[in-house]
Amino acid sequence: MRSLALLWAGIAALCSSCYTVPGTQVPVQAATMAATRYVRANLRGDNVFLRSAGDLHLPIAVKAGSPAVIEHYASGRVDLRVHHLRYTMYPADGSFDVSPTGVEQFIAKYLVDDRHEIDRMLDLSRTGGVRIVGGDVAIGMTREQVYTSLGPPRWIESGISTLHLSRTRILESDRWIYSRKVFAELIPQQQVYVFNNGVLVQAIPGT
Repeated sequence: MRSLALLWAGIAALCSSCYTVPGTQVPVQAATMAATRYVRANLRGDNVFLRSAGDLHLPIAVKAGSPAVIEHYASGRVDLRVHHLRYTMYPADGSFDVSPTGVEQFIAKYLVDDRHEIDRMLDLSRTGGVRIVGGDVAIGMTREQVYTSLGPPRWIESGISTLHLSRTRILESDRWIYSRKVFAELIPQQQVYVFNNGVLVQAIPGT
């Protein structure tokens, strides 16, 4: 029993090293944050702790289309109120950009003003048999549909972190890389998605 506890402690320590550990940060104050928006993509995480990238080994904690408000924005964490529940998102590979441009990019990456924009993405669920709300992906889906289903990738192209990239820049890339794990493995694996002419053409399990 003790060895199992030590194993899980090691796993937790490794996971925390990949994401910013919460601390004391001065929040950014912006009037635009108080607005109610809608979550642009499925967000994955551990219970109420969200990841800034779609780590595929984690369950979907917040579904695309959910109404959300930013309550706290700082370099080390962003607090969101979704359906009257509070979630905290931590950044992968560094810190959130607290500049005005960085805040705008964050909002555009994770939230949308018009719910109908998300509904158009979810139409594939009703017409193509793919449950975007459940995180499904299929060959032939557009970049926007994959983004809505899986959330933003951890890296693009040859390993560029997406943390400080705009959604537009991510959607220009033809190679998206997500993090995933096999149970009890300490070294993360990768899942690569390849696009051509704006549609998904290949899904490659990484190493």
